[in-house]
Amino acid sequence: MSGTYPASPILNRLEYSSFAPIRLTIANDQTRRARSNLTQRWLFDGFYSRKLTRAQLGPLFAFAVKQKGPFDTFLFIPPVISDTKGTMAGVPLVNGARQTGTSIDIDDCPLASIVLKAEDFLLFAGHSKVYMVTEDVLSNGSGEATVNFEPPLLESPANNALVTYDAVPFTCSFNQETIRTLLSAPLNHDYAMQLIEVP
Repeated sequence: MSGTYPASPILNRLEYSSFAPIRLTIANDQTRRARSNLTQRWLFDGFYSRKLTRAQLGPLFAFAVKQKGPFDTFLFIPPVISDTKGTMAGVPLVNGARQTGTSIDIDDCPLASIVLKAEDFLLFAGHSKVYMVTEDVLSNGSGEATVNFEPPLLESPANNALVTYDAVPFTCSFNQETIRTLLSAPLNHDYAMQLIEVP
């Protein structure tokens, strides 16, 4: 692990996607069979203004070179999308050990409200894999809630593990070996980056 991706200058555009390879076969009788190896990773394509100065480009380009392309890993906190759209506040915790699959019980949430919204991201303490909430989460009058998400848990979070829902950090590497920029008149730089989650 080697630091955190620079937050400045701000990305001009960010494309994010879910990569979940599926083996799909169709038999002669048109029977369709889909198989998943239960792996999933988040991909990020970031684009900056085409008028970056050399001073603005410097931290971005130097950071990428320091990572040696896809060799090292680092934290990336995407703007906007890494924060919840729900009413979650405080320090929610995993409620119970040995939970598996695509749902998990949590507690210490705000009472009787939609604490998380579909497409919010979550990270459990002690884990590096980030999960996406797949439907709105309503807490009960005791501040307990069940969260449905994808992909399935890679491993069970510990009881009372902290749930991060704002400024969610993704463990990533660069998704290309060549780091390049385009210099054009009058001395402006064009720069883009490609990241892949490495949980």
